[in-house]
Amino acid sequence: MREITNTIKQRLLSGILFLVVLLSTGCSSLPGPITPMARSDNYRHKITVPLFKPVHIKTNPNQQKTNHLIILSDDGINDPNSINQTLKHLLATLPKTINYKQTHVLFSEINALQKNQRNENSLASILNYYNSQNINYNATTFIFLSQWNEINSLSITEAERLLTTQDDNFCLYMIGINNIHDNRRLINPQYCGETISSESLKTPNKMANLVEKIFFSPPKDSDGDGIYDKFDQCPSTKKETLITWNGCPRNSKTSNPRYLISTTNS
Repeated sequence: MREITNTIKQRLLSGILFLVVLLSTGCSSLPGPITPMARSDNYRHKITVPLFKPVHIKTNPNQQKTNHLIILSDDGINDPNSINQTLKHLLATLPKTINYKQTHVLFSEINALQKNQRNENSLASILNYYNSQNINYNATTFIFLSQWNEINSLSITEAERLLTTQDDNFCLYMIGINNIHDNRRLINPQYCGETISSESLKTPNKMANLVEKIFFSPPKDSDGDGIYDKFDQCPSTKKETLITWNGCPRNSKTSNPRYLISTTNS
């Protein structure tokens, strides 16, 4: 009986020791106190903006229409970084192989010149200033860098007044900063120029397309037949005339034989 009791005690002690070892082993495998996580934004998805590599524009002096580029930046907007980035990309894309004058003006600088007017740093007041100068801006292009909320009835009136008092080779452009959608209210399609959002100019090709429009006229097509003069062997084709690939009426002496229309019965 005593031997049985001793055996039970030994087994109980063995079981207790096993539990102690098991618990101690399990606790030692648990991590220590959790330290506060260091502040980091690495877990967030970050959009990487590709490096802007300006497109080299092939220039043709015979098509150059702008000799003076005036860039007007609205320095009163809340996000100057956006306007600076757009301006940086624009300047990097401007042609380097032609002669032209470049002027960069801040809205606040023009506003300071308007001593007898309200202290209003707006697109309408800037346009009003240039209208009041009564200057012929020959072969000049204005580029305004501002926001669409600056386009209102006053700025539209001032823009149209400026465009109607200048020659046909005067152009006016506006880049809407931090805007995705277009706003075509400022410039009537019959005039030279357009409005375009800064978001659509973030790619080098789109910026190059804009610069080409600003500086160069498309090749001439005197008779409006869709064939540029330099390729048109008949540059005075009458309206509503069927033409060949070289711009000449079909069945004319200069037509390509493959495009001749037979006048005899087969």
